[in-house]
Amino acid sequence: DRSPSRGLGDVYKRQEYKQPVIMNSDSHVFCDVARRDFSEKLMKEIDFPEELIVNRSVDVSKEYIHRKYEEK
Repeated sequence: DRSPSRGLGDVYKRQEYKQPVIMNSDSHVFCDVARRDFSEKLMKEIDFPEELIVNRSVDVSKEYIHRKYEEK
C-alpha cells in the first residue's frame, strides 16, 4: 500500500522540529529500487521543506556528512 497517509507520524514530527531526513525508495520489489517518485510526491503533498532533505543533491549530502563529522 503506497497510501500517503500511511506511516507519516515520524515525517510530521521531523517537519515540526526541523529535523533532516534522507529519502529512499524503501523498495520491496527489484523494479522499484532507487525510485524516489513516490516519496518526492508525498513530500510535496505535505509541503515538507526541501532544505530538510539531506540527499536532495550530492553537494548537500557531502556538506551534511562533513558537518556531522566535525561535530564529534
